[in-house]
Amino acid sequence: MEGGTRRRVRHGNNSLFLRLQEAQISGVFPSWVVSSEVHRSETPMGLGAARMNLLSLPKVDSLLPVLTKTQQRMLKQIRHLEDLLDANKLVDIVVPLQTISRSIAPPSGTVTRKDDRDNFIQMGGPEVLLRIIYAILNDETMELFPGANPAAARGTTLAYSYQDESNSHRRRARTHSTDGASQDKLTALAESMNFLRELCFVAPSIADRLGRDDHLTIVLFQLMGNGLFFEHAAGLAEEILSTRVDSFDLSLVPNFQDIVQSFSTRQLAFFCRILALIVFEPEDRRLLENSRVIKSIELLRLRRERMQKTDNTVDRNHAILFQTPSILHRFILVLQLQNYFFSINPSYDPFSPELQSSTELAMLFSLEQQEEWAMFNDPTVQTVMQDAMHGRTLTSAPSDAAGFIHLSSTYFRSLLSRSRLSVPPSGLNRSDVEVELMLKSISLAPFRVEVLFVICTLLSSKRKVDFQDTFADMGLVRILTQMFQRLEWNAPPPTPPAQPLHGPGCECSMDASLKIQFLRLIHNFCDRDVQEHENKMKLLTAEEQQSLQDHSGLDPNRSDKGLLCQIIEVLCAQPSDSIYRFWLASCVESFLRRASPDEQLFVARTPLLPALLKEILSSGFKPSGSLQSAFDLLGEMTKN
Repeated sequence: MEGGTRRRVRHGNNSLFLRLQEAQISGVFPSWVVSSEVHRSETPMGLGAARMNLLSLPKVDSLLPVLTKTQQRMLKQIRHLEDLLDANKLVDIVVPLQTISRSIAPPSGTVTRKDDRDNFIQMGGPEVLLRIIYAILNDETMELFPGANPAAARGTTLAYSYQDESNSHRRRARTHSTDGASQDKLTALAESMNFLRELCFVAPSIADRLGRDDHLTIVLFQLMGNGLFFEHAAGLAEEILSTRVDSFDLSLVPNFQDIVQSFSTRQLAFFCRILALIVFEPEDRRLLENSRVIKSIELLRLRRERMQKTDNTVDRNHAILFQTPSILHRFILVLQLQNYFFSINPSYDPFSPELQSSTELAMLFSLEQQEEWAMFNDPTVQTVMQDAMHGRTLTSAPSDAAGFIHLSSTYFRSLLSRSRLSVPPSGLNRSDVEVELMLKSISLAPFRVEVLFVICTLLSSKRKVDFQDTFADMGLVRILTQMFQRLEWNAPPPTPPAQPLHGPGCECSMDASLKIQFLRLIHNFCDRDVQEHENKMKLLTAEEQQSLQDHSGLDPNRSDKGLLCQIIEVLCAQPSDSIYRFWLASCVESFLRRASPDEQLFVARTPLLPALLKEILSSGFKPSGSLQSAFDLLGEMTKN
């Protein structure tokens, strides 16, 4: 009890349970005491568990007088898990753990009793889950990532598939074999991480507590390198990092570059959700979450304070990524692959319920292998992707969702048989390549905003010049041009949301979020603090570059237009109240900033100048932002 003494607990406002409830609301657990009796080994995992200051439950008998029967049942279940941990019976943990987990956070998403969840949190359940994670990582019979447990047996291949062990009628016969015991431990590890993630989502104070010490976050990053636990570890890490007020330092993660390079295409796309929380300044994230419109003087003050920092964690994270060009190149490959299917079917909805519920796709993800990156060097794959970028029709393109599901089922069977026979994915014909790229493209589509956000943030960092040059050499502009052509810009815009326009909790549609993030990326790519900027010329075709130099005319109806001219064409067609008008104008403005007279003249000879004059001189009500954008563009176009 508090103060090290036991006081008589009575019902009413001073009851233990109400004090626990008040402690949970404030994010503090004053009624628990830090456990000092639990034995901690000297391994990295054992020392990490000791640093987390885990909490020990008081004796059950002392709590029974103030708890209801439901609360007593929950407390006994938690104490049972603690007893198994104290006895080091890790194999027996999975069944009682999944019993509690299924009653509080079932996989089906069924609404459960909120009281059970709150009771579990208030009675120290998250701390028990944390103990389970560290105990299994410290187990001497396995090593889930390099350095986790030096005493573990080397060279052991772990075969693992997540199983529901909570139903006693479906409980498989328990054996004492190494494989059966390992399966139970690994299932308990995955269940603990999944359960903790759900609790962090409903109670952010738990995520804040878990993130106070970097050791758990480091362990989760290392677990991501194990394909068996990538999604479990990545999901929990995302919840923990989302509550941090400071950025996590990637240099703390041993072999970070090797871990990221072990990811498959889908894992790397998912990992961008975590990188988005690490490469972005926390104060910038708070600005997006703030509904108050920040003043320009406050922005200038924040930027000045940031520039004066001599040791910035976010800058170090940017440097780590820049020092690994292979990771940056894979970002580009993922972005290109994400847009592959849209190049042959622009009307496809990446969030279609029919496609998202396809069981074939869910199983297909488990068959991804590291060798898929080598696939991009295959001449047939390169030819197919180039044809898609240039709009040439593919032979295996499905016309609707039903056709796609048929293709996925057919190709899934071939993948499964190839996996069983251990046949390397080489020598594929063009039809096989088209179907494989199509399936991967659709599986990556839900992460398009996150991938764009990470690249966009890197392009606006202190090392933006380095990132701009690197991504330009990797063919970023070609992919952006392809994306711009496939996006629908003239559809009626959705109702403008309340401020902030785009950010966490906003009312933007997924389509609007994607387009706005895409335009922000183009703006950051063109934005530079020096006049010499050869990368901007990549936004023009060879014919347009020649016209810029010799001031020759261009056919306004030509089919081959560069990205800049396409943006100008769409901007001129946008209504004054379009939510995309500001971002389209900002792309052109960033191209004109510090532009040469020839570049200014080239833009002035496009339909943009007449459209701006019409916007300014026409009568009728116009949003102030539309007029401001028009004057800003005119200013950049005429600036000496």
